[in-house]
Amino acid sequence: MRKIIEYLIIYLITGTFVFLGKVFVYMLGDEQAFGESALYYFCNFIYYVVAFYIIYIGVKRLRLNNASKTNRVMDVSIFIICVFLVYWSANVFISNYVVYLV
Repeated sequence: MRKIIEYLIIYLITGTFVFLGKVFVYMLGDEQAFGESALYYFCNFIYYVVAFYIIYIGVKRLRLNNASKTNRVMDVSIFIICVFLVYWSANVFISNYVVYLV
């Protein structure tokens, strides 16, 4: 039970950062905010670096040392697919809702 809760926390923290970070960086690129300035590109770069680091920490925290190779591959694959789905849903959310707000 403890491992499931730990997995859920890792997934929630990673998913929350990927989703809200993507929306926040998109809103910074608005003409009223930073527009297409160097600061926007810097924030976008920092977002991707931090997101990659959080994903790396998440995969590392899955405690795959004692698991078999099949379980390791499956756990990492499920984690990466979930991160991809969150990133995709952030893009859909931005294109359907946030575009009209900014």
